Amino acid sequence: MFGLIVPPIAGWNLGTLLGGCISTVLPEALQNAMGIALFAMFIALIIPPARESRKILYVIVIAVAVNCGMIYLPVFGGISSGFRIIIATILASAAGAWLFPKEEETENGDE
Repeated sequence: MFGLIVPPIAGWNLGTLLGGCISTVLPEALQNAMGIALFAMFIALIIPPARESRKILYVIVIAVAVNCGMIYLPVFGGISSGFRIIIATILASAAGAWLFPKEEETENGDE
């Protein structure tokens, strides 16, 4: 197990280290563009499944609504943007699991 765990962890850490080091030498305009590219990547990941499933679209809308609520309600003012996204994701996924439970299949396909 150790041999299976170490290479991915080492690769992840090395990639993070290299990304951090390389990002310090990039011009500021390119650094800002990388932040926008990160959001674009996440949008590109959620749009195709949302087009295929209304359930996924509803979960995305719930996450956006929760995040917007935390941005504009003063009681959540002390929460950083990263934690707001984490909280919105957890609440939206919980709401999706509650609203759209996965139906269990029987072993031979009979209901």
